[in-house]
Amino acid sequence: MPHDRRTLDEGDRPRKVGVPVILWVLLGLGGVLALGCGVTVFAVLMYGATTIQSGKGGGGVVTRTYTREEFRTAVVGKTEAEVIAAVGKPDSTSDSGTKMWIYKNRTTDPVTGKTDPSAFVHFGRDGAVETVNY
Repeated sequence: MPHDRRTLDEGDRPRKVGVPVILWVLLGLGGVLALGCGVTVFAVLMYGATTIQSGKGGGGVVTRTYTREEFRTAVVGKTEAEVIAAVGKPDSTSDSGTKMWIYKNRTTDPVTGKTDPSAFVHFGRDGAVETVNY
């Protein structure tokens, strides 16, 4: 006997066609994950630009540039720990007879106003800074 649309049984109802709820949930989570990755990449790129500008390239700390006189005053007569507290860790060190710390792009030449490529901090036998050369 032919079925009339108005008399279909519950089991004979046509199935809904569409996207399952689980697929919508997965798409939503994927979108949130993609957005999070995008924000992370942006933050990493900005962090890298900041460290490159600071001349450290990976330290993550933006360093201050001193006049030669400010730098000399901050380090002469100080111990290693006091120097680090005053101007930060050196970019490199040397210990060939006397201890020397090298700070790159941290001081400016008072005559030209340009940044010195390096400041050489020399420690004396007593463990305190004796001289600074540029």
